[in-house]
Amino acid sequence: GITGASNQTMGNAWKTLSEGRAMADPTKAIASATSIVGKTVALNGKEPDPYNPESPSTFDKFRQHFFKAGGLMEAGAFGAIAFQKLTHPNPAHKQAEYFTGIGNSLFVMAYVIRLAARLNKKEVDMDELYAHTSDTLAALPNDQIPQVAADMAGMIKAHLDKEDPKKPVEFMRIYNNIANELYENHGITILRTRDTDNHISPAEKERIARDATPESHIHTQDLMHTAPEASQFKGI
Repeated sequence: GITGASNQTMGNAWKTLSEGRAMADPTKAIASATSIVGKTVALNGKEPDPYNPESPSTFDKFRQHFFKAGGLMEAGAFGAIAFQKLTHPNPAHKQAEYFTGIGNSLFVMAYVIRLAARLNKKEVDMDELYAHTSDTLAALPNDQIPQVAADMAGMIKAHLDKEDPKKPVEFMRIYNNIANELYENHGITILRTRDTDNHISPAEKERIARDATPESHIHTQDLMHTAPEASQFKGI
């Protein structure tokens, strides 16, 4: 029964190896083995979880590279098969195996797209965030709004910078949008206090001065007597 079938299968495999037919197409054999290894590597990988507040361990960081490494291995394996089938005609048919070549090329494209995809990224609706923030601020006494707005803008900036350190967000961009929401939806105009200036980098101050426009709803009391061109700035 099962034992006999197993022995027959093993016998056929050994016969194939002894006759050298297993390596008649070494490119396909190596690529197939590479693909299997790539799948195994990817299965042991781990994508970062943006909703997990705990910092990943060193081992988890190491595993995060497995997923991409497995994808690269499989893309290379299918690419090798596709190249061979499209450029080296089959001796039996004396022509390129277009279906096999194109099929493997599609796999290569799929793995390349997967490698470039921004997986496990949080998306934040900034308009919705500014609207809720302004609604919360509008419920406070007017004399407390500027300070709390600055604190909330700082918290939002710190969170966004942590999520994507390569693209830091300017503090005044956030503060400006919150202030505009307050003005447009609640009729509240807030002043820029000295505390807000503590959050602003020199480069950001230069940009504010360069992009200054009287159309902004944020009015600064501190700079109006020293730098009129920087007393107002455009919301972004």
